[in-house]
Amino acid sequence: MLDRARAEYPVGEWVLGDLMDWGGAEKEAFDLVFSNAAIQWVSDQEALLARLTGCVSEGGAFAFQMPTNRFALLRRFMDDVAANAEWRDRMGAARGALRIEEPEFYCDLLVRNGLGTVDLWVTRYEHVMEDASAIVEWVSSTGLRPFLEALKGDMRERVRDFGRRLPSGLHRAMRCGETGVFYFHSSGCLSSRVTRTQLINSARPRRRKEKGLRLRLRRV
Repeated sequence: MLDRARAEYPVGEWVLGDLMDWGGAEKEAFDLVFSNAAIQWVSDQEALLARLTGCVSEGGAFAFQMPTNRFALLRRFMDDVAANAEWRDRMGAARGALRIEEPEFYCDLLVRNGLGTVDLWVTRYEHVMEDASAIVEWVSSTGLRPFLEALKGDMRERVRDFGRRLPSGLHRAMRCGETGVFYFHSSGCLSSRVTRTQLINSARPRRRKEKGLRLRLRRV
């Protein structure tokens, strides 16, 4: 991925790093800090967002995208399959691998960390798959990955058995229909660190003082 990015966008500097280490004590301020489909893999999101937003310069922006809590229906089904006695004792870490809160939770964190404007929205994507098995294949590299990794080194037949139980139950749980339409909901956020002068100026047309927050919840 990084090799392709360097080839197609040579002007930028592409660095491989760890989200848990980036933005430490000697952090640099950036005009834009963004995250795509990563925050949900971190359990201590309060500390993470405090560190990431601390890297946003005055007047800069912080943006992220991640699955919404509507993904929890699929997660609950994965948990049900993982609760089977055959592999239950190996699935503890997998069950706790993702943390997905409501959009208001992230809005509160951003405001507490000094972001003056917050724009949150939820988008529903409709992925047309061949069948429920194709949906399982699609999530195998994302939400399902921790469960499959927990079975690494196990007998191939047991791994296949785990996979076989998913499509039929997924078909019922997601109500995906015969065509395999998978409805995936994603949260998006764009927030800005604004100065007090900017807040006062933005409030003048309405002849009242801003308290530092403009929250818009959009469902697309």
